[in-house]
Amino acid sequence: MKGIKKMAERKPYTTKTRQIILEYLKSQKAVTVSVADIEKYLKTEGIKVNTTTVYLSLIHIWRC
Repeated sequence: MKGIKKMAERKPYTTKTRQIILEYLKSQKAVTVSVADIEKYLKTEGIKVNTTTVYLSLIHIWRC
C-alpha cells in the first residue's frame, strides 16, 4: 500500500545495570548465583537496584 512506511528495526537496548549483571554472571560462571548474590554484588559496587530490576535483567539476558 502506498504511504505506509515500515517500522524501523530497534537497536538492542541495554542498560548499564544489565551490563554489570552480565559481567558479574560471566565472572561467576563456575558457581550458582542467586538474585540475592547479584543484589549484594551491586550494593558493594554502589549501585542501588530494585529486586524486580534484577529479575527483569536476568530475563532479558536469558532471552538474548
